[in-house]
Amino acid sequence: MSIRLPLCEFCKHFNNYEDASMKCKAFPDGIPTEKIRLEDDGTECANGIWYEEIIENN
Repeated sequence: MSIRLPLCEFCKHFNNYEDASMKCKAFPDGIPTEKIRLEDDGTECANGIWYEEIIENN
């Protein structure tokens, strides 16, 4: 069995709140379940905001 994290967790627009709510700039009231389960990062989320992977500078 494997565990898959939502793609949202790796997006620079994702907000990780203490109450564990799934929110972001595109969905400030909560990310819809169908978007959380999305596996393709090539689609627009909402309001002209797209998935953008967090890139860490080492």
